[in-house]
Amino acid sequence: MGCGGGLRRSPSRLFCVAHSGAGFRLRGLSEGATYRVKPLDGKLVEKQEILSGSFLMSRGLHLRLEGDFDSAAVLLERID
Repeated sequence: MGCGGGLRRSPSRLFCVAHSGAGFRLRGLSEGATYRVKPLDGKLVEKQEILSGSFLMSRGLHLRLEGDFDSAAVLLERID
């Protein structure tokens, strides 16, 4: 399981591949910053569009992945 993508500039694209039920804690974000999270394929479980860097690094994103090698794409944009 793993994620890839460029988180150094905004907006950033995050691509993940894993088994079902996986949660992904992000790294390298600013704890006090706010981020807009936009699912590109409808597989993001979180309903809130705006999340803090602290939340994303500690709790992570939960994705609806089914079967081996399913994937999800999320657009992550720092808004403050």
